[in-house]
Amino acid sequence: MSYKISPSVKRQVQMYRYVEVVESGTGFLVLTVLSLGVGSFGPDMSARILWTCLALVLLEAFSKLLRGFIHKVYFHGMSCAQVARGQGSSYRFILGSFTVLDGKIRSTFAYVALSAFVRLCAMVAQLILGVFLYKAIREVKGHPDYHKDWSKKRLHEFLIVTCAVLLLHSVLMGALIFFGLEYALLRLVLGYLKQLFGLPRRCSICRDTKPLHQTANFPFWERLERTRAEMQMGVTWYVHYSRHFCFSAVEAHSHKNECGLSGHWFHSVKELVDMVRENLPGLSDENSAGGGKRRRAVAKKVPMALASLLELSVQSKSSDCELSAAEEMLDHMQDLPQSSRCRHDVDAGLDFARAHGYLTMLQVIKCSPPRSDDIILAASILAGFASGLSVLPWQPYPSGCEREGCRQHCILAMLEDDDFRYITVDLLHDFHRRITSSDCASTITIARPWTDHFTALTANDSRRSLRAAAASALSSFAQAASDIQAHLHGHRRPCTQPKPLSASDGVKSRDDSDEVDKAYARRLSNGYTTLSPLGWPLETGNPDFHVAKDVWVNGVLSVLMKTDTVDALLELASKSDKSENLSCYVVADAIRTLSALWSRRMITWHRFDDRLLEHFPPPMASIDELQNPDSVRERLKALVKLCSEPQVHPRFLAGTVQSVLTKLHLAKILISQGIRDVDEAVAEMLLQCLCYWRRALGPRDVDWLACETIETLRDLFVTSTQKSELQLLIWKSPGGVNCLRLMLNHRVSVMRAVRFYGSDPKLFDQRLLQDLSHPQMEEQIWSSDVGTLENNCVAAAAGLLAELIKSPEKGSSFLPEPSVKPAFYRTLFFSLSSILDVEKMQIHKDSDTASSSCCEDSASRPWTFYVPNFNLIARFVLLFWESLGNPAWRPAFGLFENINSSLNEGAENRMEHFERAVNFLLSTRYAVMIADLLLTRHPELVQNQFDRDLVSTCFPPFVRLLTTSIPRLQACLKLDVWEEGILSEIKHGVARVLCLILPQVYRLQLAAPLQSLSSKDSRAKLRTTDPINKELSFYNVSLALDHLQKWAASECLSTKLEVSGHSIRTVERSIDIANLVDLVEKLAHS
Repeated sequence: MSYKISPSVKRQVQMYRYVEVVESGTGFLVLTVLSLGVGSFGPDMSARILWTCLALVLLEAFSKLLRGFIHKVYFHGMSCAQVARGQGSSYRFILGSFTVLDGKIRSTFAYVALSAFVRLCAMVAQLILGVFLYKAIREVKGHPDYHKDWSKKRLHEFLIVTCAVLLLHSVLMGALIFFGLEYALLRLVLGYLKQLFGLPRRCSICRDTKPLHQTANFPFWERLERTRAEMQMGVTWYVHYSRHFCFSAVEAHSHKNECGLSGHWFHSVKELVDMVRENLPGLSDENSAGGGKRRRAVAKKVPMALASLLELSVQSKSSDCELSAAEEMLDHMQDLPQSSRCRHDVDAGLDFARAHGYLTMLQVIKCSPPRSDDIILAASILAGFASGLSVLPWQPYPSGCEREGCRQHCILAMLEDDDFRYITVDLLHDFHRRITSSDCASTITIARPWTDHFTALTANDSRRSLRAAAASALSSFAQAASDIQAHLHGHRRPCTQPKPLSASDGVKSRDDSDEVDKAYARRLSNGYTTLSPLGWPLETGNPDFHVAKDVWVNGVLSVLMKTDTVDALLELASKSDKSENLSCYVVADAIRTLSALWSRRMITWHRFDDRLLEHFPPPMASIDELQNPDSVRERLKALVKLCSEPQVHPRFLAGTVQSVLTKLHLAKILISQGIRDVDEAVAEMLLQCLCYWRRALGPRDVDWLACETIETLRDLFVTSTQKSELQLLIWKSPGGVNCLRLMLNHRVSVMRAVRFYGSDPKLFDQRLLQDLSHPQMEEQIWSSDVGTLENNCVAAAAGLLAELIKSPEKGSSFLPEPSVKPAFYRTLFFSLSSILDVEKMQIHKDSDTASSSCCEDSASRPWTFYVPNFNLIARFVLLFWESLGNPAWRPAFGLFENINSSLNEGAENRMEHFERAVNFLLSTRYAVMIADLLLTRHPELVQNQFDRDLVSTCFPPFVRLLTTSIPRLQACLKLDVWEEGILSEIKHGVARVLCLILPQVYRLQLAAPLQSLSSKDSRAKLRTTDPINKELSFYNVSLALDHLQKWAASECLSTKLEVSGHSIRTVERSIDIANLVDLVEKLAHS
């Protein structure tokens, strides 16, 4: 992320402001000259000259008034800090938007574009009128009385001066309109001159002449987003500089109603940290008598610097603001593997570490009085920055840092340094002392960076105690250490490795090994950009955390695994939010710290069907290493029973000890540490988390939370010895089977999810069956016209449901008998058919194909190829349109840079597309598995349930899965072996299902023979009534039968050819597929 505005952008904005001031003065000069001329020489002017001058006066006056009105509408009543927060997100700043490059990039029409448009229209009109006025000069000079009448001569001179002033004003207006392009061209020319002649670096423009698009290690989309973020900050700085250019950082911070910009707008992080360090002696004398000059300086500078560092360290909203449910979810951003890297600005975290910020905060804590607010601020700053220590080594370094060394080496060297280990251990000891101290009642007000500094927040959000800050800092250090431990010990499963190389490919082994490491990094969440949770992969290597683990991680463990520290954390976790002077966040941070110590950590953006106890990295520590392991286990079990109380009201599910993510952490602790005699209480706790999903349906982070909860519940069930009890518990809970049935559909209605919560199961089955059995179910699966949202939990829900049905325990009879609840099975098969619809779930093709198609040998292409692939519209919008009138515009790429391959690769190789592809593959696998299990255990379902409606819905998707190719995962993930195993399992499962339902399909077809329909008849029947439309639906079954028979004939022919050629594939052919081929031939001949 770009948390600060660079000095070069500041210089650019200041230069723009200077030109704007001169242009404004020239505009007033034009008004003055024209007003004096009309008043003095009006009687001597012709009608043409007079009306042209009046038109110029009105034009200039109207242009100034209109631009002033636009500026007032946008920024009136807003402080500079509010302008900064509204950039790019507030509808007040965006009039409209349009997309380019097939919707991959969105360009907005906002204040800058509107002002530039008004100025451009005024400039064009002024030039046209100026030309008319210039032509009138010859008319005046050619007057018969010109040499006799002095007034004619003065009028001639006036017209010359007026035209000169108009020309100067028009040039200045054009300079402002195209200022971004002119400044970029100037920087480019100076850069070349600097290389050719070695210009001195004293030139302010020459200091930063290297364009951003020439810096290494930044993917195209990263460069584009960073450039746009910096341009938005440049507009904010333009507003600030126009209002009060003489404000210092302290004055801006103190005048919150007028400005309110934080110190990082004026100083770098290093300067802010140095400011705090230089005033450390004043902190120790804060409560002493007297009011010297030094104390007054400290009272202004230090709070400003600490508040600025705090704003950079706290959780920040990602660029995809719609992903977040609410502000309380941002406090748990670090709990979700998909978004943990996006908690705060990584650039600020890097600068804070390089400026020795951790040492400075330790000094603040040691030098400040016991109840000082500075201690709370320092602890809160450390709580924010420390959580990103494990993320920083993955990020590419920004522009200008390449001269100082690689970012990875800097952070890893710090983590491997024994001095930093000492600082961390000393800080953790101090935080442990403060969470156990009773003298921690002081509180301060802390505002979110995206909220008003002067707006009152909620009680839990605005008042932060010293105990809360210390608990949060402990949690952040523990999370970072746990993340490093997990990445060091996280192993790659054999089934996720690419195919083994042959002996002839041994020369390429090193390159292939690098490709494997790169592919593995693309499955790790930290290997992606921090600008968006659903963003693009970064071209960085995997950090080596071996030494950091031996030095820093072990130092963190030496403090957190002490008996008194664990007892203090358990004591905090056992308290409720009603305890006096105890924030609800203290409880959550205590449990989060324990989870970082004792839970197996997920480091990938998807489970990839991995199980917690088998495939996840081992926990950072074990309870058995403590002196009192039995006591700790009992206290954890007591805490689980407290959190699993069913009478907890839903309003206590967020931000308290009963919070959803806190319950998830507790469940993972007990599973990871083998505490399994309270599995029912743990399951009840997780089912309450799924109930929360039904109430808070919508945002993506809630779906991620629900998926991880389902996977954890599956881990609990698979490894439990109480499967029968857990099956019955999951069946009865509103967050159990009924919730999973809702999740089996790709779109879920918010109203339906909330309405059927805890209601009569019969009503649930009837209403669900009514919706799913609609003739147009492909468009209306479990949805309504209003409030229908996309569901991303299909794969996880299908996996858990398949595991419940697959269980060999006698308790598997928790499923009702088909004769008792036929609607249950019908709705289930309707939902499964929607999952198996390959045509509906189109997945993006592998980006390697798209990239390679753009990078082929240019000699074999005609010149017409380069016209569409040059992206003229995109270049016009991004390099010209967005630069008009923008005081801080910067080009994200060169004019002739080949961006087509970068756009395709960057747009398709996003975590969002990877996740969708993996979810579709796994959901298809489990949907086929569920159908196979149900039909195998209950053969009577085929005879009793599979009528014409259900067959017309379920049979064609199964046939398409078998006869057509299933969309593949992106090749860059290198999951070939794993994917082929799943695809083979899907094919075999589909063959078994078709063997079971195929006789019923032929039976229904013989019972109601359907004549072949011509294409004309088919189009006619689409416009008929519903019964005939059902006949048309069953016509799709006939088409599917034809495809199946052709596929069986092809398989039979290939088998004969392979037998004659003694091919090894004959031996590997599935028995299930062979049985299906024989059955199809038998039924077709009969």
